[in-house]
Amino acid sequence: MALFRRARKEANAAIRACEATLHSLSTHGSIVDLGPARRMYDRAVDAFRARRFAAAGKAARRSESLAKLLARAHTASTDAIAKLQAERKRMASMGAAIAEIDALIVRASTSMKDFVERDGDARFPAYEEAERLAREGLELARDGVPKFVETLRAISDAEERLRSVQDTNRYISRDLFESSVLKPATVALQEARKALSAGDYGRASEGARRAMAHAQAVERESRHAIEAFERSDDTVRNLRSEGAAVGAIEASLERARTALAAADFASARAITEEAGVRIAELRETHRSILLLARSARDAIAQVEDWGFNVREPRILLREAEGLIPAGRYDDAAAALGGARTMALGIRETHRTMAARISDLRGPVTAMRTRDPIRAIEGDGLLAEAESLLDQGLYGDCAHTLDSLSELLAVPGDDSEAGVSDVGDTKPVDAKRTASL
Repeated sequence: MALFRRARKEANAAIRACEATLHSLSTHGSIVDLGPARRMYDRAVDAFRARRFAAAGKAARRSESLAKLLARAHTASTDAIAKLQAERKRMASMGAAIAEIDALIVRASTSMKDFVERDGDARFPAYEEAERLAREGLELARDGVPKFVETLRAISDAEERLRSVQDTNRYISRDLFESSVLKPATVALQEARKALSAGDYGRASEGARRAMAHAQAVERESRHAIEAFERSDDTVRNLRSEGAAVGAIEASLERARTALAAADFASARAITEEAGVRIAELRETHRSILLLARSARDAIAQVEDWGFNVREPRILLREAEGLIPAGRYDDAAAALGGARTMALGIRETHRTMAARISDLRGPVTAMRTRDPIRAIEGDGLLAEAESLLDQGLYGDCAHTLDSLSELLAVPGDDSEAGVSDVGDTKPVDAKRTASL
């Protein structure tokens, strides 16, 4: 009898505890479906009334456990869905693909209202399934967000590189650059954006990679072509400022500029390289000519400092300098060499001319008593020769002295023998002397 009362007391206590738990979970604003626990409670009450106290106690304790399990499952699934919804909102704000996340949210929310069969109860709430779906969504988001961020960064880097290539371009119109040169990269980026929105991160990354590779190739090719062109153009400008004949090379560089404007980098670079070879040759030739010109000017200045007239070398120097801008470097080199040689030979030429004048002065004086008329002509030629000598016109002076010698050497003249001696001392023509 004592055992019977004890069993009844324990069963009654279990039922009262179950009632308290069910009441507590039902009155705290929770929307947990406690159906399985209530049905188990009803079985416990029925067993108690049938005086099957052991079964009643067991059913009551089972009911309380089910109620707590349902509450925990409901809370866990609700929290998981809430977290998934928050993650979905964050992903949407980033622009990430959320179609799969939305589908899992719908399925999880639906499962909260669905039932499964468990322990013989066909209407057991599918809270655990809802939590599983929500956790699956969170795992998907956890894996997808880093991939999205990485892919988005790759696309952004490619777009930034494209903008940089466009901004640094100085020769091609922006419309042509976008519609032709960078079009493959632009198309690849458009495809990458679509793939990113669809959550196809692999295809999006590949599109970004192709766009970046094309932009880098264009940047590299255009930079090399532009740098080569501008380097050659600067050199030509310097050569022009130095007086070099750069007309033909400038025409070639203008063709290179036209090729650059048409985004034909290969042609622009080929033309520039060809022009570069010609520039190097011209620079070497021009600098050699400038050194020759400086040497000729120094020689003329030195002779002028000695007190000699350097008119003829200066005339030849000016003629040579006038040939340089026309690109007649061979003629200019010959003329400059002649001017230098002429300048260095002036002192000896001057002395030779002066000696001839002195030698011819005696025969002219002697002629005045024998042939006054011819003597007047001789005095005129002698005065002309002296004037030409003072002016530094040594070639003209030599020709005048030749004429005077011929006048003094007319056959039948008594001075013929004397003049022949003078004729033997006739100097070499100044221009011929300069060429030696």
